[in-house]
Amino acid sequence: MKKVLMLMNSFNVGGVTNVAMSIYNGLDKQKFSVDFIRDGQYKQNQTEEFVKSNGSKVYCFNKPLLNKTPVLNYYFQYKNIANQILSQIGKVKYDVIHVHAHASLGIILARKLRIPVRILHFHEAVSDFGDNVNKSFITKIIWKHRQRKYNKWATVKSGDSLKACAVKYGEKVLKDPKLCVLYPPIDFTRFNPSIYDKESAVKEFCINTSAINLIHVGRLVPVKNQNFIIDVLKELNEVKNAELYFVGDGECKDSLTNHAKKLGVIDKVHFLPPNTSPSIYRAMNFSLLPSFSEAFGMVAVESQVMGVPCFASSCVPKDVNVGACEFLDLSLGAKDWAKRILDYKEFNLDLEKVSLFKEEVLVKKVEELYNGKKPNLV
Repeated sequence: MKKVLMLMNSFNVGGVTNVAMSIYNGLDKQKFSVDFIRDGQYKQNQTEEFVKSNGSKVYCFNKPLLNKTPVLNYYFQYKNIANQILSQIGKVKYDVIHVHAHASLGIILARKLRIPVRILHFHEAVSDFGDNVNKSFITKIIWKHRQRKYNKWATVKSGDSLKACAVKYGEKVLKDPKLCVLYPPIDFTRFNPSIYDKESAVKEFCINTSAINLIHVGRLVPVKNQNFIIDVLKELNEVKNAELYFVGDGECKDSLTNHAKKLGVIDKVHFLPPNTSPSIYRAMNFSLLPSFSEAFGMVAVESQVMGVPCFASSCVPKDVNVGACEFLDLSLGAKDWAKRILDYKEFNLDLEKVSLFKEEVLVKKVEELYNGKKPNLV
């Protein structure tokens, strides 16, 4: 039996946890056993209780007090954390380490524990330190050092998308035989248009079927560029009646409301909670994802699977296109986006590409990687 060590941030609800648990639940437990590492600042939840009840160990670490010097922080923090984990692991031998978070820590542990299969799996398409990476000479040096370590120590260089891989490992990784894109899976038991009735959705959500109905699913945060969606809504209403449905919550809700009032379209904007049923897609015409940055953009794939074409910014990874996603530069402006939406005619879902997002496809690929098989790109 192969022993796998998964390094995560927490078991809290989110994209990374969904991917990790999809893998965990799908693995053949006769062939693989999985233990976890997580940040100790988070409380134990039902997901953690579940994996423990299945015999998995969960090692926790606490971040030490930091020195004021960035270079010393970088060195001593991870050394301290690694020692905390190593003392808990003891003499247990692992065959695989699958790193979903804290990549630098994962490298240290892989080296200390002499783990042969080392998978770095990135779920974001921004460099370490984000926009601040070039604002400080020290952070820039640390980032370049980390990137070299990522490339040196990973036996599998993975990410949710080609974009995430290129950002984290550098553009050269796109020709690296160790590269493997692991698409996050879709829950096809929920995102299946055949199980939802359009008329029921129209009635449940009070949809105006004579309007062009737009949907945006996601946290209401600045990086999602949701003011732009309201700008597009305004332009559409200059030509034809259109309505917008935000599915999600977050810090920008008030500012979005104010922006819609300012543009005179507040009566066309509707806010729905994050747990809204996917059935709403059956009553929608288009989805919009004009983000400034996306590690992947799973909502774009879910939208297309549900029969709703998506208009995404060129900042969204092209991996999300399963036949009905159009990518537009934000520099075109809201008026041009509105025109492209009005002119849209075709919907051609690529069923072969859609199949890559099945949970069983992800699990099969991961099992092959755990067994030391050479990675395939997708």
